[in-house]
Amino acid sequence: MVFIHNIILVCWAIFFIYWIINWFNVKPTKEVIWGVARFRIIAVTVTIIIVLIVKIFRIKLGFISSCNQTWYDCPNLLFNSQLSSVVLQIIGVLLAISGLILAIVARYTLASNWSATIELKKGHELITNGIYSYIRHPIYTALLCMGLGTFLVSPSLPIVLVYVFIVVMVIFRIKKEEELMSRTFPNDYPLYKKKVKMLIPFIW
Repeated sequence: MVFIHNIILVCWAIFFIYWIINWFNVKPTKEVIWGVARFRIIAVTVTIIIVLIVKIFRIKLGFISSCNQTWYDCPNLLFNSQLSSVVLQIIGVLLAISGLILAIVARYTLASNWSATIELKKGHELITNGIYSYIRHPIYTALLCMGLGTFLVSPSLPIVLVYVFIVVMVIFRIKKEEELMSRTFPNDYPLYKKKVKMLIPFIW
């Protein structure tokens, strides 16, 4: 459904526009643990790998011949036709919208303590109020929800590979960020970790 696909695109557009608007509204950097340059190298490498894998699957498994649409739009690419049903698409849209709202709320709450890289800010504060009193990493939860919602609406091999990459990066960043927070707030952060779940409230 074109309308549902447009909703997903709008969600991602709002997400990126909000992030760009607030990109420089942050505190000065005190210490960089993992910079943008490294991420760019990994992102470019992963993009090349994804393109190569997709081309190999396209040639070897002949997805085009089994689909009337272009291969990347084929709803039967990885799973059966139920994944393209209206019900799952609605669930996907709800996940995307919920993720967008969560991301904006979390970014607003984090305010000037946010950073694009894994770094320590001057006058860095440990935020434990608002949404952060329920999840330690709500922005990552939001990204995972939006990614899953996108997949449910448009199941395809490239989206699966991109989503796997997002999951891996989220796990990596959480590990590095929590090491930094534990070192910066040795008394408060361990208690915070025990009290508040990582990605899913009251569960995990």
